[in-house]
Amino acid sequence: MNFIKTNKIIVLFLFLYLLFIQLGESFLSRYNLKDLNVIRKRGLPFGATMILAEQLEKLNEYNKKERVTEHYRIPSDPKSYG
Repeated sequence: MNFIKTNKIIVLFLFLYLLFIQLGESFLSRYNLKDLNVIRKRGLPFGATMILAEQLEKLNEYNKKERVTEHYRIPSDPKSYG
């Protein structure tokens, strides 16, 4: 039983080593640490940028609509439709 338990622990440590050390090194080798700091400071994540762009587009569409209240006339006005 101890042999199986020991094997599970070794496999777990090996998995964690590969996950954090090897993948972390390959990720950092693509980017310089300086570049990572610049990227983090400058931009929003892509999803947040898309959400803000959609909200801006909806706001522009809303502002382009003709307002009814600008042309509203009191019903007692002789030039009104009522």
